[in-house]
Amino acid sequence: MANGDPLSSTEQRAASLFNTQLDKLTHKVDQQLCIFLLILWALCIAAAIWVAPIAWSGRYDLPQSHLFYALVLGGVLAVPALFCGLARSGKPSTKYVIACSQTLLSALLIHLTGGRIETHFHIFVSLILLATYRRWTVVVLASVIVLSDLALRGAFYPQSVYGVAHAPWWLFFEHFWWIFCADGFLIYSCNRSISDMKMFSIRRARLEEAVEARETAKQLASIQNEMTEQTAQISNVVADLSMTGDALSQVMADLVANAQQTLAAVIETSTIAYEVRQTAEISRDKARHVSKEARAAAATSELGKKATNQAVDSMARVRRQMGEIAGSMNELGSQGRIIGEIVSTVDDLALQTNLLALNASLEAAKSGEHGKGFVIVAQEVKKLSLQSKEATKRIRVILDEILQATMQATDTTERGKEAVISGEEVVEQAKLSIVHLAESVGDAAVAASEIEISNQQQLVGIEQVVTAMDSVREVSNHTVTRIKELEESVQTLNDLGRQLTTLVARAEAIQQAGQEARVLASA
Repeated sequence: MANGDPLSSTEQRAASLFNTQLDKLTHKVDQQLCIFLLILWALCIAAAIWVAPIAWSGRYDLPQSHLFYALVLGGVLAVPALFCGLARSGKPSTKYVIACSQTLLSALLIHLTGGRIETHFHIFVSLILLATYRRWTVVVLASVIVLSDLALRGAFYPQSVYGVAHAPWWLFFEHFWWIFCADGFLIYSCNRSISDMKMFSIRRARLEEAVEARETAKQLASIQNEMTEQTAQISNVVADLSMTGDALSQVMADLVANAQQTLAAVIETSTIAYEVRQTAEISRDKARHVSKEARAAAATSELGKKATNQAVDSMARVRRQMGEIAGSMNELGSQGRIIGEIVSTVDDLALQTNLLALNASLEAAKSGEHGKGFVIVAQEVKKLSLQSKEATKRIRVILDEILQATMQATDTTERGKEAVISGEEVVEQAKLSIVHLAESVGDAAVAASEIEISNQQQLVGIEQVVTAMDSVREVSNHTVTRIKELEESVQTLNDLGRQLTTLVARAEAIQQAGQEARVLASA
């Protein structure tokens, strides 16, 4: 970057390296101090069990209250810092939470040991460990917490800080002086370490920049050599291009003439293809009509065949019924003869009844007065016999008429039966003819369908031919246009070849000047 820019590329790279190194250091210190916090919490519990009873009362009693402080209060102070150190490692607030937790646990340890002077040295160890963050603000925060704890507990509860019930006033200032001296040294060390890290980042950035510049110089030299070779190759190509330019122009002219002839032939072929397509469409329509009529005739033939089958079945049923009627008529004649015999019997009975009535009248006349009633009965019987005789005569007349009608019906039924048999034979012959006709019509329908399908396929093929010819015509038009454009491009290419020859000559001159300047610069 230019000198007027607010931040150069080297400074940006150095700042990036410094931030990366500082982040790694923060992550590492967070994890280490989490381990130290666990150790410090364990020391508090151990002090509550073994040291607190001696330091506070001189007896080895069970330290109930001190153990409660170590477990509960120590956990309250240690757990948030452990959570931040493990789950939020590297965050800006984590180091301050760990600093507060560590200094407060140190204060708790001092309280559990009864304010022993040896335990106060733990404060300096904590400050040194916190100084590994390279942040003077962390050291100052920890020192403020320690001094606040000393001031408050020294004023209200000196036994837990100094180990005596009444501590002199100057003890706080003594501790303050030693912490102040330690802070001065640690803050100086932090700033010096930060400065060293920044200088190291700057040196590394400069080294990377120098290595990159060296690699860039090597790449530039390689590129320049390649450019020299490519310039020579371009010179040869330009010479060859200039030689083949005229030949390409002549070839382009021949291609234009051939393409125009091809286009004319394609147009003529496309016109013929259109005419063939129209003829195929007419043939397809006729074949479709024939196929439709053939299918209709086939359907009609099927209907005729069904009707003929029904007529044959009907004639068979009529023949069976005529046979049944003839049988019934014969049976009726037999029954008529039986009835005639019965009527004859009835006539004989009437004659005999009349004779009996006459004999009864004679016997009644012989009986005198006693036979009058029997005479009346005989007369009535005589009347009934006469009426029976008259009825028998009428029945016989009717029966004769019925027998004559039955005989005529039987003759008519026989003739009808013969006519039905003749009609059945005629219908059977008609059925065979219709079946043959239906088969012929079905074959014709299948042939018409095949013709229709063939015409349809032929039309599809012709459509494809027409489409292909249209595509060929479009391609031919496009080819002619592109050939003309190519002819113009060849002409332009010839012009560019001449210009490129001039530019190559200039590039060789500039390259020669660059080599001379590089030699002078290296000297």
